Amino acid sequence: FRPYSPLYSPTRWRNWWGFGNGAICDIGTHMFDVLQWVFDIGFPDTVEAEVSKASEFTIPQWVNLYWKFPAKGDRGPINVHWKNGWKKGKQNFPKRIPHIPKETIEQTRNGMAFSGPEGTLFIPEMRATRRPQIFPQSRESEFLASRPKKVYPRLKGGHFKDFFNAIREGRKAGADFAYGAALTEQVLLGALAQRTLKPIRWDPARMRAIDVPEADPFIRPERNQYAWKP
Repeated sequence: FRPYSPLYSPTRWRNWWGFGNGAICDIGTHMFDVLQWVFDIGFPDTVEAEVSKASEFTIPQWVNLYWKFPAKGDRGPINVHWKNGWKKGKQNFPKRIPHIPKETIEQTRNGMAFSGPEGTLFIPEMRATRRPQIFPQSRESEFLASRPKKVYPRLKGGHFKDFFNAIREGRKAGADFAYGAALTEQVLLGALAQRTLKPIRWDPARMRAIDVPEADPFIRPERNQYAWKP
Protein backbone atom coordinates (compact mmCIF):
# COMPACT_ATOMS: atom_id res chain seq x y z
CA PHE A 1 0.00 0.00 0.00
CA ARG A 2 1.07 3.56 -0.73
CA PRO A 3 -0.62 6.94 -0.33
CA TYR A 4 -2.45 8.14 -3.43
CA SER A 5 -0.52 10.34 -5.84
CA PRO A 6 -1.43 11.76 -9.26
CA LEU A 7 2.05 10.60 -10.30
CA TYR A 8 0.68 7.03 -10.22
CA SER A 9 -2.74 7.23 -11.79
CA PRO A 10 -4.73 6.91 -13.90
CA THR A 11 -2.19 5.50 -16.40
CA ARG A 12 1.28 6.45 -15.19
CA TRP A 13 1.57 3.61 -12.67
CA ARG A 14 3.38 1.44 -15.22
CA ASN A 15 6.26 3.95 -15.32
CA TRP A 16 7.15 3.03 -11.73
CA TRP A 17 9.10 -0.19 -11.20
CA GLY A 18 7.02 -0.88 -8.09
CA PHE A 19 3.84 -1.18 -10.18
CA GLY A 20 4.82 -1.94 -13.78
CA ASN A 21 7.61 -2.55 -16.26
CA GLY A 22 7.20 0.29 -18.74
CA ALA A 23 5.97 0.36 -22.32
CA ILE A 24 7.78 -2.79 -23.44
CA CYS A 25 5.75 -4.88 -20.96
CA ASP A 26 2.51 -3.11 -21.84
CA ILE A 27 2.02 -2.56 -25.56
CA GLY A 28 5.14 -4.64 -26.22
CA THR A 29 3.23 -7.85 -25.53
CA HIS A 30 0.72 -6.97 -28.27
CA MET A 31 3.53 -6.26 -30.72
CA PHE A 32 5.55 -9.38 -29.86
CA ASP A 33 2.38 -11.40 -30.40
CA VAL A 34 2.76 -10.64 -34.11
CA LEU A 35 6.35 -11.92 -34.06
CA GLN A 36 5.50 -15.09 -32.17
CA TRP A 37 2.42 -15.87 -34.28
CA VAL A 38 4.19 -15.37 -37.61
CA PHE A 39 7.76 -16.50 -36.90
CA ASP A 40 7.49 -18.76 -33.83
CA ILE A 41 10.48 -16.87 -32.42
CA GLY A 42 10.76 -18.81 -29.15
CA PHE A 43 13.37 -17.52 -26.68
CA PRO A 44 16.24 -15.26 -27.75
CA ASP A 45 19.97 -15.91 -27.59
CA THR A 46 20.50 -12.50 -25.99
CA VAL A 47 18.66 -9.33 -25.00
CA GLU A 48 20.57 -6.06 -24.51
CA ALA A 49 19.50 -2.57 -23.47
CA GLU A 50 20.59 1.03 -23.93
CA VAL A 51 18.81 3.46 -21.61
CA SER A 52 18.86 7.02 -20.35
CA LYS A 53 20.06 7.56 -16.79
CA ALA A 54 18.82 4.60 -14.78
CA SER A 55 16.64 5.03 -11.69
CA GLU A 56 15.83 2.69 -8.86
CA PHE A 57 12.20 3.84 -8.87
CA THR A 58 11.10 4.72 -12.41
CA ILE A 59 11.66 3.40 -15.91
CA PRO A 60 14.18 5.30 -18.10
CA GLN A 61 13.08 8.31 -20.14
CA TRP A 62 14.16 6.49 -23.29
CA VAL A 63 14.98 2.86 -24.05
CA ASN A 64 16.59 0.94 -26.92
CA LEU A 65 16.29 -2.84 -26.69
CA TYR A 66 17.84 -5.52 -28.90
CA TRP A 67 16.72 -9.15 -29.07
CA LYS A 68 18.64 -11.73 -31.13
CA PHE A 69 16.61 -14.82 -31.99
CA PRO A 70 18.31 -17.89 -33.51
CA ALA A 71 17.41 -19.48 -36.84
CA LYS A 72 14.55 -21.96 -36.62
CA GLY A 73 13.20 -24.43 -39.17
CA ASP A 74 13.51 -22.99 -42.66
CA ARG A 75 13.93 -19.35 -41.60
CA GLY A 76 17.08 -17.50 -40.68
CA PRO A 77 17.90 -15.59 -37.46
CA ILE A 78 15.75 -12.59 -36.50
CA ASN A 79 16.93 -9.38 -34.83
CA VAL A 80 14.32 -7.27 -33.03
CA HIS A 81 14.96 -3.60 -32.24
CA TRP A 82 12.66 -1.71 -29.88
CA LYS A 83 12.64 2.03 -29.23
CA ASN A 84 10.41 4.09 -26.94
CA GLY A 85 10.46 7.23 -24.83
CA TRP A 86 11.81 10.73 -25.44
CA LYS A 87 15.35 12.00 -26.11
CA LYS A 88 16.04 15.72 -25.63
CA GLY A 89 12.38 16.56 -26.16
CA LYS A 90 12.04 14.41 -29.29
CA GLN A 91 10.40 11.03 -29.65
CA ASN A 92 12.91 8.20 -29.64
CA PHE A 93 12.22 6.43 -32.94
CA PRO A 94 14.45 5.14 -35.76
CA LYS A 95 15.93 7.80 -38.01
CA ARG A 96 16.03 5.29 -40.85
CA ILE A 97 14.19 2.08 -41.75
CA PRO A 98 15.26 0.26 -44.93
CA HIS A 99 13.05 0.92 -47.99
CA ILE A 100 10.71 3.35 -46.15
CA PRO A 101 10.70 7.06 -47.14
CA LYS A 102 11.99 9.38 -44.42
CA GLU A 103 8.78 11.45 -44.41
CA THR A 104 6.69 8.32 -43.73
CA ILE A 105 8.79 7.56 -40.64
CA GLU A 106 8.57 11.15 -39.40
CA GLN A 107 4.77 11.16 -39.71
CA THR A 108 4.38 7.99 -37.62
CA ARG A 109 4.20 8.16 -33.82
CA ASN A 110 4.42 4.40 -33.31
CA GLY A 111 4.45 1.28 -35.41
CA MET A 112 6.17 -1.93 -36.51
CA ALA A 113 8.48 -2.60 -39.42
CA PHE A 114 9.57 -6.00 -40.74
CA SER A 115 12.66 -5.40 -42.88
CA GLY A 116 14.50 -7.76 -45.22
CA PRO A 117 16.89 -7.37 -48.14
CA GLU A 118 14.10 -6.97 -50.72
CA GLY A 119 11.59 -4.79 -48.87
CA THR A 120 9.87 -3.75 -45.65
CA LEU A 121 6.39 -4.50 -44.35
CA PHE A 122 5.25 -1.50 -42.29
CA ILE A 123 2.33 -1.33 -39.86
CA PRO A 124 1.79 2.32 -38.89
CA GLU A 125 0.49 1.72 -35.36
CA MET A 126 1.02 -0.61 -32.42
CA ARG A 127 -1.73 -3.23 -32.47
CA ALA A 128 -1.59 -4.39 -36.07
CA THR A 129 -5.19 -3.33 -36.71
CA ARG A 130 -4.43 -0.85 -39.52
CA ARG A 131 -3.63 -1.89 -43.06
CA PRO A 132 0.02 -2.88 -43.51
CA GLN A 133 2.04 -1.17 -46.24
CA ILE A 134 4.84 -2.66 -48.29
CA PHE A 135 7.89 -0.66 -49.39
CA PRO A 136 9.11 -0.08 -52.00
CA GLN A 137 5.62 0.44 -53.41
CA SER A 138 6.41 -1.67 -56.45
CA ARG A 139 6.56 -4.70 -54.14
CA GLU A 140 3.13 -3.84 -52.72
CA SER A 141 1.68 -3.71 -56.23
CA GLU A 142 3.10 -7.19 -56.89
CA PHE A 143 1.55 -8.51 -53.68
CA LEU A 144 -1.89 -7.00 -54.30
CA ALA A 145 -1.93 -8.46 -57.81
CA SER A 146 -1.58 -11.99 -56.41
CA ARG A 147 -3.02 -11.78 -52.92
CA PRO A 148 -2.98 -15.16 -51.09
CA LYS A 149 -6.18 -16.82 -49.93
CA LYS A 150 -7.28 -16.55 -46.31
CA VAL A 151 -6.21 -19.67 -44.40
CA TYR A 152 -6.44 -18.65 -40.73
CA PRO A 153 -9.78 -18.56 -38.89
CA ARG A 154 -10.93 -15.04 -37.95
CA LEU A 155 -11.52 -14.40 -34.26
CA LYS A 156 -15.06 -13.13 -33.74
CA GLY A 157 -16.16 -11.08 -30.75
CA GLY A 158 -12.74 -10.27 -29.33
CA HIS A 159 -10.44 -12.17 -26.97
CA PHE A 160 -12.89 -12.38 -24.07
CA LYS A 161 -15.63 -14.02 -26.12
CA ASP A 162 -13.10 -16.34 -27.77
CA PHE A 163 -11.85 -17.39 -24.32
CA PHE A 164 -15.33 -18.31 -23.06
CA ASN A 165 -16.25 -20.00 -26.34
CA ALA A 166 -13.08 -22.11 -26.12
CA ILE A 167 -14.14 -23.32 -22.65
CA ARG A 168 -17.64 -24.20 -23.84
CA GLU A 169 -16.43 -25.90 -27.02
CA GLY A 170 -13.50 -27.76 -25.45
CA ARG A 171 -10.84 -26.22 -27.69
CA LYS A 172 -7.80 -23.98 -27.32
CA ALA A 173 -8.37 -20.24 -27.25
CA GLY A 174 -6.71 -18.04 -29.84
CA ALA A 175 -4.05 -17.14 -27.28
CA ASP A 176 -4.14 -19.84 -24.63
CA PHE A 177 -2.06 -19.78 -21.44
CA ALA A 178 0.82 -21.84 -22.84
CA TYR A 179 1.17 -19.36 -25.70
CA GLY A 180 0.56 -16.23 -23.63
CA ALA A 181 2.89 -17.18 -20.76
CA ALA A 182 5.88 -17.82 -23.04
CA LEU A 183 5.15 -14.62 -24.98
CA THR A 184 5.07 -12.59 -21.76
CA GLU A 185 8.33 -14.18 -20.63
CA GLN A 186 10.05 -13.14 -23.89
CA VAL A 187 8.98 -9.53 -23.37
CA LEU A 188 9.88 -9.40 -19.67
CA LEU A 189 13.50 -10.13 -20.62
CA GLY A 190 13.56 -6.57 -21.98
CA ALA A 191 12.73 -5.28 -18.49
CA LEU A 192 15.51 -7.42 -17.01
CA ALA A 193 18.02 -5.99 -19.49
CA GLN A 194 16.96 -2.46 -18.53
CA ARG A 195 17.25 -3.06 -14.80
CA THR A 196 20.61 -4.87 -14.86
CA LEU A 197 22.14 -3.08 -17.89
CA LYS A 198 23.76 -6.38 -18.79
CA PRO A 199 23.20 -8.75 -21.74
CA ILE A 200 20.56 -11.28 -20.77
CA ARG A 201 21.01 -14.89 -21.85
CA TRP A 202 17.93 -16.73 -20.64
CA ASP A 203 17.58 -20.24 -19.25
CA PRO A 204 13.79 -20.85 -19.58
CA ALA A 205 13.93 -24.24 -17.81
CA ARG A 206 15.42 -22.73 -14.63
CA MET A 207 13.97 -19.23 -15.16
CA ARG A 208 17.38 -17.67 -14.61
CA ALA A 209 19.51 -15.09 -16.40
CA ILE A 210 22.74 -16.95 -17.13
CA ASP A 211 25.74 -15.44 -15.27
CA VAL A 212 23.72 -12.38 -14.17
CA PRO A 213 22.93 -13.09 -10.50
CA GLU A 214 21.86 -9.47 -9.92
CA ALA A 215 18.78 -10.25 -12.03
CA ASP A 216 17.50 -12.78 -9.48
CA PRO A 217 15.77 -10.26 -7.13
CA PHE A 218 13.78 -8.91 -10.11
CA ILE A 219 12.78 -12.38 -11.31
CA ARG A 220 11.61 -13.54 -7.87
CA PRO A 221 11.02 -10.38 -5.80
CA GLU A 222 10.05 -10.53 -2.16
CA ARG A 223 6.32 -10.07 -1.80
CA ASN A 224 6.66 -6.92 0.31
CA GLN A 225 9.68 -5.51 -1.51
CA TYR A 226 7.79 -2.41 -2.62
CA ALA A 227 5.40 -2.09 0.33
CA TRP A 228 5.00 1.43 1.66
CA LYS A 229 5.97 1.89 5.29
CA PRO A 230 4.64 5.07 6.97
